Amino acid sequence: MQRIFENTHVCYAVLRGKSNLQVFESEIQKMKVLDAAVNVQNRLGIQTLAYCVLDNEIHMILQAEEKEDIHKFPELILQRYKKSCLSDTDDFAWFSAAVSPCQFRKPELRELKDEACALRCCIKLHMMPVSTGIAASPGDYWWSSYTDYLGRKWIALTDTQPLLIWLSPDERTAVRMMKRKHEMKRAAVR
Repeated sequence: MQRIFENTHVCYAVLRGKSNLQVFESEIQKMKVLDAAVNVQNRLGIQTLAYCVLDNEIHMILQAEEKEDIHKFPELILQRYKKSCLSDTDDFAWFSAAVSPCQFRKPELRELKDEACALRCCIKLHMMPVSTGIAASPGDYWWSSYTDYLGRKWIALTDTQPLLIWLSPDERTAVRMMKRKHEMKRAAVR
């Protein structure tokens, strides 16, 4: 298979609330963190290959030419997220209190060695809502990039092309392969 990650760095990033704190439990909070990610991604020129937002954490697979940009990305998302929460009106005072700087752990980053590893991590994070019992299938959960891989994007965050092209140069075949890999993982989770 063709190497798509040459001359780039790919990392698995996790932002978590401290002590399992539900920092993204409302839909507004989930949307705000994704909006912050889009904003920072556009500024830094980073690609998000996959994501999943759960109530207490967000998982992302990131790709960039410069390793430093990837390492800045999670902190910049948190800064942007906190700023957007604090700028809300008094109607959202409960919401602003939930995102004080001490509510988050230090971001975790792990470099991925190749495309196969990135694909496994992509499937793993799409399956998190299923394995935790939040959703029956990855397609039932709004807050992940799974549906982006099926061609139903609703937010301009995920770049699905690198992993799909790695699976197959034919887009339809690649989408079918991606869907099949998720179905096989779902069957294993049951």
